[in-house]
Order: sequence, then structure tokens, then C-alpha cells
Amino acid sequence: MNSKESIALYAFSWDPITYGHEDIIKRIAPKYDKVIVWIWVNPDKKHFFSLQERREMAKDALLDILNVEVVDFKWLLSTFATEQNVDLIIRWIRNTTDMEAEKQLFLALKTQKMPIDIACLFCSPDKEHISSSTAKVILKENWKIHEFVRLNVKQAMEAKMNWYYSVGITWEIWSWKSYIANQLVQFWNTFGVATTNIEMDKIWHEILWELQEPIYVSTREKIIKEFWEEVRLSNNFINRKALWKIIFEDSSKREKLNELMQTAIAVRFERLWYKSSWLHLINAALLIEADSTYRTNNNTIIVETDEKTQIQRINQRDNLDSDQIKRRIESQFSTEKKKSLLQERIKKDNRWTMINYQNYNNTNPDQIAELFFQTLIASDIDWWLRVKWLLKRNNIQWDYDKIFKDIQSLYFQNENFYHHRLHIISCLNDFYEIRNISENPDALELAIIFHDIVYIPWASDNEEKSAELADKYLSNLWYDANFIAQVKHLIMMTKHDKVPQTMDEKIIIDIDLAILWKDNKFYKRYISNIREEYKRNIPWLTNVKFNQWRLAFLEDFSNRENIYHTPYFQNKYWNQVKENLEYEKQNLK
Repeated sequence: MNSKESIALYAFSWDPITYGHEDIIKRIAPKYDKVIVWIWVNPDKKHFFSLQERREMAKDALLDILNVEVVDFKWLLSTFATEQNVDLIIRWIRNTTDMEAEKQLFLALKTQKMPIDIACLFCSPDKEHISSSTAKVILKENWKIHEFVRLNVKQAMEAKMNWYYSVGITWEIWSWKSYIANQLVQFWNTFGVATTNIEMDKIWHEILWELQEPIYVSTREKIIKEFWEEVRLSNNFINRKALWKIIFEDSSKREKLNELMQTAIAVRFERLWYKSSWLHLINAALLIEADSTYRTNNNTIIVETDEKTQIQRINQRDNLDSDQIKRRIESQFSTEKKKSLLQERIKKDNRWTMINYQNYNNTNPDQIAELFFQTLIASDIDWWLRVKWLLKRNNIQWDYDKIFKDIQSLYFQNENFYHHRLHIISCLNDFYEIRNISENPDALELAIIFHDIVYIPWASDNEEKSAELADKYLSNLWYDANFIAQVKHLIMMTKHDKVPQTMDEKIIIDIDLAILWKDNKFYKRYISNIREEYKRNIPWLTNVKFNQWRLAFLEDFSNRENIYHTPYFQNKYWNQVKENLEYEKQNLK
């Protein structure tokens, strides 16, 4: 007979999860067979993030700790813990105030006569200052919070609290990135999102040549002292050409200059960041080398070119000999080195996106448009930018903020684990990859947004009710009746009971099933969410019955010659789909 499984429960509001929470979980996870992370639902408290958001953030952060399960219930903590055979409730202590509150909780728990104990753990000394509330206060002042929370949480907080989004662009030398950055800014402004191109080159030049505040004056004095009088101009500014010649000839002097400039650059950057608009395009050659991609939540464009093109461009602009050209090229990291470093950070932070852009020849508008959509997918974490642009180009003269919040609130109302707003965001991301082949992209985008706005797992009329709600909502926004009919028709296609004929019908069906080709880590999350969604909403559904239903569902798809109807999805993802379906079937049998 097997010994009883040891279970610990860590309860908190997780609004949102921080590195302090993670520290406790990582310390207790090796000591127990199972750790339940219990998200506290307090109906009397107005949470910053919805339950769905808090749950998914916690799952993202704890994805690699295999014996952790993230749950949420509105029951009493003691009742839930007893039902789950929990041995110990873990609480996090940071200060004496926490200590007194936990003592009261312990005494209250004991009055319930439940066979559970509470243990209070002190946070690690380097995490003592971290809390969800402190992170919110700091972010409100536009300060840095990447040492408080993971980048996916940071990006969500920035969007929700300050309404700003960030993308970085870096490059190899002489890749003509300035043209690409300026074109991107034009695209974003056309899109209706005010964009600030924060150019690190310009910041350098301002510090060396223009700015008169004391910190910049003293920085120039230090540079002159370090690099001799030959870099001093008569007005006590810096001769940049003379300075560049010195630092490109000697890597140690280049490092020294970076050290001298560090504080002045940071101060100037913060000033520009605080004043800038919704979208921040951080334009920096050393973005990756300086370990600053946390600013962009690792959403980074790397512009690359080949050596032949580099030399051609150098010869067009600068009068340098071959040795000087070689030293200039070697003074910066290669594209491959930049990619490698960024991939390491992405793996560490569990946060992406790296966008490669090859600029070997003159860039055409189609390439810039594709790059724009990639940056949109990476930055628009809460789909607000896309909703705003959609309504603006459809000439809807209403309060965009209110419309977005109304739609989002409808998705927040349900307690689904998979069919909720994050599924819609994922669908929109897939749609924007192939938006160019759509026949009526606006109608299709609205159909995607509304297609699961009503979803009850046991119901057979979810699509009909979603289409009805879309009709009501879009009619109130004065959309044309024929246009609304197209949206409703596309929503109905997600019943998957008809063979699609038009391209838009094929696209929405394929996108609705896009989860089947996600990598194994995210596919496992999907499996868990679907099971929990059905168990939560159908109390009589046993594991055996769920497994039988799910297996029949998977067999139906496995026996199809094609799951996807567009060549894009079929050619790119079919092998991964077969692997995922087989994996799940084996685990259900």
C-alpha cells in the first residue's frame, strides 16, 4: 500500500504573482509530493487583475515546477484544504505586520476544528522588499519593476496601469536600421497609436553635444579628463569623431567610455521614457549587450545584414580603409551573438518575442508591413491596440476605451479555463500572421473577437448565442446589417459542422483549432485547462466520462486527412498536430 501523498498549500491573492511568491514555492516544492497554489477569491475586494489573468500568470511562472498545481475556489480556505488532504498551509512572512495577521488566521483556523496546520516562512533576504502592492506603486511612477515580477506580468501591468507598450530594435553596424525604425513609427502612427522612437544614438549625441544640466556637464568633464584634451571642443563639448576614433581602436577605452556615460544615459532615458507616448520603440545598438531587453519585455527586433552589404554602405558614407572597416565591424556583437544572448534571456524569463529582420537590400513597404504586424503581436498583450485600430478604421465614433472594456468584461464574467479572453488573444495573434489572405479582414477579426463570448461547456448553442450577442453589440455601434450578417456567419462556422468554402471560413476554423499545433509545453497546459473547465462547469462529469468524450473527440480529428483547410496551417503545423494528438490519446487510454 502506498504511503499518503504529502501536500502543501500556498494561499494568496496573487494580484499579481511576484518573485517573492515564486521564492516560497521553489523552496517548498522539493519537500512535498504536491504543492497546491491556491488563488484567493475575495468577493469583497477589488482585484487589479481578473481571476483569469491571475491564474494564467501564476501558471506561466510555475510552468517548469512539475509538482505544482494552480487552483482557485471561492470556498473557505480550511474547507478546501481539508477536502484536498492538505498537510500544511504555507504563509509568507515579510514583516511584523504580516506576522500578526498570520497569527490571527491561525487562531481562526483552529476554531474550525480542521486537521490542518499553518507554517509561516520568511521570505529570502533579497526578496524582502518585494510585494504586489509595491510593484504597482513603483510602476505608477514609471519606474522599473523587472526585479519584482516576471516580464509577462510586467508587460500586463504596463498595459493595464499605464497604457503603454514596448518594442526594441537593435542591429549590426551599417544595417540601415534608422530607416526601418522611422518606417515602423509611421505605421504605428497610421494605426492610431502615438509612438515615440527613443534613439540611444541621439541620447549619446545630446549628452556629448547639447545638454546643459549638471549631470551632463560633469559627464563631459570626466570624459575629457579620461581621454585627454584632443576630444575637447572650444565650447567644452565633445568632439565625437575624435572620441569615436579612440574607442574603436581600443576596446578597453570603449568599455571605459560606457562606464563614464552609464548614469547620464540612464537619467536621460528615464526622462524620455516618462514623457513618451503609448508605444515605446527603444532604438539601441547595445540593447542586448547592455542587458536592457527587460525594458521591452524581450520583444526585440534584430536587424541583420551581410558583410558585403556592410562594406558597400560604409564606402558610401565613410572614408575608411579596410583595417578601419574591419575594426568597426568587430567592435560590435555579430547578429548570431546577439541572437544567442537574447535566446538565453528568453529562456530564463520565459518571455519572448525575437523578430529577425534581414535588410540586405532596399526594404520594400510589404516587408515593413509584415514587420509591423509582428511587432503588434508581440506588444499588444491585452488586444486593446487591435480593437482600437479596428474600430477607428471602421469609423466608429464612440469611446474606444469603454467599448474595449465592455467586450473584455463579458469574457471576464465566465469562469472558463480555456474558452476565455486569452484564447481570443491567441486567435488574434494567429490571424495577424495571415491577415493578408483574408477576403474581409475586419468582419473576420470581429468574428474572432466574439466567437466565444458565450461559452458554456455542456451547451450546444454557444455559437448561436455568441452570434446573437455580436449582432446586438455591433448594431448598437451602427455597423451595416450586411456586414453584421457576415460576422455572424463566420461565428457560426466555429461549430465545425460544415465544410468551409470561402477563404475566411477556412481561416476562422483553422484559427479556432490552432491550439492543436502549439508546442508540447503549451499543449499540456491546454489539456489541463480543458479538463478543469469541464469539471468546474459540469459537476456530474467524472474523469472516466471526460476521458471517453475527449478520446472520441481526438479520434475524430486523427482520422481526418486534413484538420486545417488553409495551406499555411496545413503545411506548417500538421506534423506537430499529429504528435500532440497522439500524446494526449496515449495519456487518456
